[in-house]
Amino acid sequence: MQKNQEINNKYQAKINILVIEDEYDLRDAIVSYLKLESFNANGVGSTQEASEWLMTNSVDIIVLDIGLPDQNGIEWLVTTRASYQA
Repeated sequence: MQKNQEINNKYQAKINILVIEDEYDLRDAIVSYLKLESFNANGVGSTQEASEWLMTNSVDIIVLDIGLPDQNGIEWLVTTRASYQA
């Protein structure tokens, strides 16, 4: 059983997760939990911060709040995804 956990931790540490959430406490809790589970997690509070973060970092998974103050999360995701596929 311990061997399986070591294998899971090895792969989880390679997964980059970006949490986009404007509520600081919730964002901090999600990022902290993901790190506790051995993921490489970072958090930002807006779509603007997310766009800036993505300019210099790679991401495998995005945890996205759809009700962000600066832009609808789904609209941002559609626009961002299209720009990376071009």
